[in-house]
Amino acid sequence: MSHRRSSTASIVSDGRSVSEERSDGNVDVRPLCFYRISARRNKACSYFEWIDPPFQQQEEDELDSLLCQLKTMEKKLKIIEERQNRTDELLLKQSYMEDQLKLYEEKLKSMEEILKDMDEKLKRL
Repeated sequence: MSHRRSSTASIVSDGRSVSEERSDGNVDVRPLCFYRISARRNKACSYFEWIDPPFQQQEEDELDSLLCQLKTMEKKLKIIEERQNRTDELLLKQSYMEDQLKLYEEKLKSMEEILKDMDEKLKRL
């Protein structure tokens, strides 16, 4: 984690405009650095600036490996989501087809009864 200080210096303010603060004489409007060490506007205080050491080759390799694993996992997750979506669609179709099957079975039973009644009527004649 980098702990670098921002290049912009902070300014003390109590909500009044800069011209009011300067005319008041009580407020210091100079740019400040840590612990009230004044800083120039174009150059930040570097007393607390920490620089991270450059990555070593092993660290870079580990990061590359982790990124590769992350991409692979994202691809696998996408495939799993697509399969789940297809499965959901197929389950909906299956449910619809089962409902249709029940309707056709009921129609078939009613038609068989009608045919049975017609057979009986024909036998009587």
